[in-house]
Amino acid sequence: MSRGEQKAPDQSGRQLGNYKLKKLLGHGGFADVYLGEHIHLGTQAAIKILHAQLIGEEIENFRAEGQTIAHLNHPHIVRVLDFDIEQQTPFLVMEYAPNGNLRQRHPKGTRVPAETILSYVKQMASALQYAHNKKLIHRDVKPENMLISANNTLVLSDFGIALLAKSTGNEVALDDETQRNVVGTMAYMPPEQIQGHPVLASDQYSLAITIYEWLTGSKPFKGTYFEVISQQISSPPPVLNPSELHIPPAVSQVVMKGLNKDPRQRYRSIEEFARAFELALHPPIPLPFGMGFSPRLTTAPRKVGKGLKRGLIALGVSLALCAILACGLSFAGVNLVKSVTSIWNSGPSTSQDIQQATIVSNDFMQAIESHNYNQAYAKFTPSLASQLPRDQFIQQSLQQDRCEGNIVGFSQLNSSGQSTRRDYIYIVNRQKLAKYNLSLTLQKDSQGNWQVSDFSVPSATPACG
Repeated sequence: MSRGEQKAPDQSGRQLGNYKLKKLLGHGGFADVYLGEHIHLGTQAAIKILHAQLIGEEIENFRAEGQTIAHLNHPHIVRVLDFDIEQQTPFLVMEYAPNGNLRQRHPKGTRVPAETILSYVKQMASALQYAHNKKLIHRDVKPENMLISANNTLVLSDFGIALLAKSTGNEVALDDETQRNVVGTMAYMPPEQIQGHPVLASDQYSLAITIYEWLTGSKPFKGTYFEVISQQISSPPPVLNPSELHIPPAVSQVVMKGLNKDPRQRYRSIEEFARAFELALHPPIPLPFGMGFSPRLTTAPRKVGKGLKRGLIALGVSLALCAILACGLSFAGVNLVKSVTSIWNSGPSTSQDIQQATIVSNDFMQAIESHNYNQAYAKFTPSLASQLPRDQFIQQSLQQDRCEGNIVGFSQLNSSGQSTRRDYIYIVNRQKLAKYNLSLTLQKDSQGNWQVSDFSVPSATPACG
């Protein structure tokens, strides 16, 4: 494959396949895009002419990958209607999105409201998850490739870049011409992709860079081409300031996890990344004290006793308050109300408490699901760790995997608690076991860190003893 040495001339008026090129819509480092019109039907389409000359085996690779791209059928992905090669030049025929792209809607330097970002993220994550399920990496997620359709929904474009890279066996080359062409893309490129080893989580990193840019109005890494490469590979991004950006602290934590240099430390999927972002922006509303639903699958007698004791105390306080008010003992009543109010204020969780605890809780579940038992154990409170040694915990976990199969998915059913304690119920799916509930309790230590203090699961299947 060879690349042109200069900008290709305007080809308006030329016919490619059944389409006549009407006007140039945009020029990029890898392709020019034209508005095309079908010579028989009169319908419009976007014609992307790639800057490449394919020969020999590259042509067959292009056709094979083109079939994969053409079969992508998702409401937030631009449909590839046709593709072909004329005079060794490949081109794609795609749906035309008449309302431009998000770079045009939000020019460089523009801060985008968090609610608007959430809408964008959910649409793009849905498209990318669909592609990832088919083992296809986009490789070029950025605002310029997020197009606005006729009905004002977003559609992700430029899967042709992935097609071109795979069909020719080439990633980014560091010659002078290519440097000029990919500077914009390099700003969104994860370390593993720069090093020639893109994975599904690479798209998550690029989307996280995009979110960072929308929130702050600037990209996290700046400088010359080679300076940006160096920063992408080895420098942490500047931390987002929640108070300055008017976002919950958990939003910053989610974005920073998506920007982890190690793809294994990012979220397990782009869909999960989007869910975490939404949860951070809109945490669940805490239930009033005493209203939380938190059934335990293996409840110890001492816990039942504590719950009963708390209930009797609450009932006694309520009856005493009613009696005092009924008898008109105003002075004593006022003092008792102050006491009860103090207890109440120390009880309910704040939104930040819930966000932070939920992140730790979900991370614990993800570690269990991915068999990273040491990472899960690191989240134990010292008290739980003293009761359940690391080796015993790992052996029990491995035994459960053997008996009931690996975890193939989980979802949070319920959460409740107070400022220093949160209880979670998860629905867990295993390969050999029907859905079951897993109960998880977290406590906040004196430094404000949330840790797992207790968890309970069903006993092993009869076949395992």
